[in-house]
Parts: sequence; C-alpha cells; structure tokens
Amino acid sequence: MSSWDPSQYLRFKDERTIPSHDLAEKLTLRAPEEIFDVGCGPGNSTAVLRERYKTAHITGGDISPDMISRARKDHPDMDFIVFDAKTGFDGIHDRYDIIFVNASLQWVEGHRELVPKMYRALKKDGELAVQIPRQDIHPMHRILREIASREKWRDHSDIRPRKMNILSPEGYYDLLSGLGGEFRIWETVYYHVMGSHEAIIDWYKGAGMRPYLEALDEKMRPGFTAEVLEEVRKEYKKQDDGRILLKFPRLFFIVKKK
Repeated sequence: MSSWDPSQYLRFKDERTIPSHDLAEKLTLRAPEEIFDVGCGPGNSTAVLRERYKTAHITGGDISPDMISRARKDHPDMDFIVFDAKTGFDGIHDRYDIIFVNASLQWVEGHRELVPKMYRALKKDGELAVQIPRQDIHPMHRILREIASREKWRDHSDIRPRKMNILSPEGYYDLLSGLGGEFRIWETVYYHVMGSHEAIIDWYKGAGMRPYLEALDEKMRPGFTAEVLEEVRKEYKKQDDGRILLKFPRLFFIVKKK
C-alpha cells in the first residue's frame, strides 16, 4: 500500500488542493511553532500550510517513499519524513501546535484509536484539523467494490473490495465529544468539472483506484479499467457542453485541545 505515483496524483493538483485551503482557513492559531502534515503526499497540502504560516517549522509525513521524494524535491524549504500514521503518534504528547490531516485518514484503520493519539500529541490550545473524502457515499467507490466482487476478478487475482476506513458524522461526533476539547464538524460537496469519463478514471487512478489495480496482474488491469469506465459512463451523465460534474463530498472536523 506504500507504492504511489506522485505524477499521476498531481495530474489534478489544483482540484485536490482546494480542500486543503478550505481546511487551513478554518484554523484559528495565528503563530504556531510546530506543524505536522499527516499523509502529506507530494507536499501540495504542506505548501498550503507554508503559505499561511511563514515562520512555523513544518514537517510533512507520508508512508510512501515515492511521495516523500517528490515532496522534498518540490518543497525544499520544509522537512519531509516517511511516516506511518497508525503507529507514528504512539507515546507522543504535547508536541505540535497543529496536526493537519488532509485526505489521508481514510487510508488508515482504527480512527477511534488514532484520533485520540493525535489529540494527545497536541500542545494546549493546539488544533487537529482533518478532511476525509466521504468514500462511503462516493458512487465511484461503490462501482469499484461491485466490480472487484465479480467472479472473473475475485477468482483470478488478489483483488478484494476495499474496506472504507471512515466513520459516520455521528460517529466522529461521539469520538470528538469524548476528547474534552472544542470541536466542529461540517461537510462540503465539491463539483469538479471533468472533460471526459476517462478523466474521472485518471483522477481515481491517482488514489482510490490504486489498491485495486495493484492487486491485479499488469495484463489484467486494462480489462478491469474498461469495466470501471463502462459503469462510470452510466453513472455520470454529460452536461450540455459535453463535460461532466464529478460530485465529491468531503467531511471536515477541527478539534482544539483544552
């Protein structure tokens, strides 16, 4: 799960970075000293933090060495480390002013254990800011799970319908309310304008479709992709000008440590 293609991911850099800006704008700290960007990928979200906080020491961490290599190349003014979010916060207390988690928590199991760990890693009045794609309601993830369940793929590869590592908004409310800090939860639906159905496939090859393709032999990937594209054409209708709106709901929350 640590093999990522930064170039594929960054094909939609502008669209992928918009939620980072929206999340960063909701932070209330004016002069944080230590910031950690969890699941920083190629550093596009970390760059948003640098733009907002010019003097802070900012570190980006990601489980993918390929992503970290690209981040170090593109953003030499910040520190980047290979980092496993599931275990990386074990035993850490009162270290960071901001922990920023943009579109990466969905790749990690055990949110009920991980979120409290990140909360404990904050200094007093520090903020944990999280954005999570609502994979549980994205049509594309339903399509991927359904196709992966088909006999032709299930019986001839290691492919498995991917588990959604995401709680409901109510689940996050119960989790956050037990931490003792101030918090807020909200959801934003983005409508990304795509030039074709193939562009939607390219978008998901950079992230959500990747585990399915990696589980297949290289010769099988075009066939799987063709079946996904067929269902995408049914699900996403063209607008009058021939383009397509990719509806993308995302869940946000910020909790401030007391």
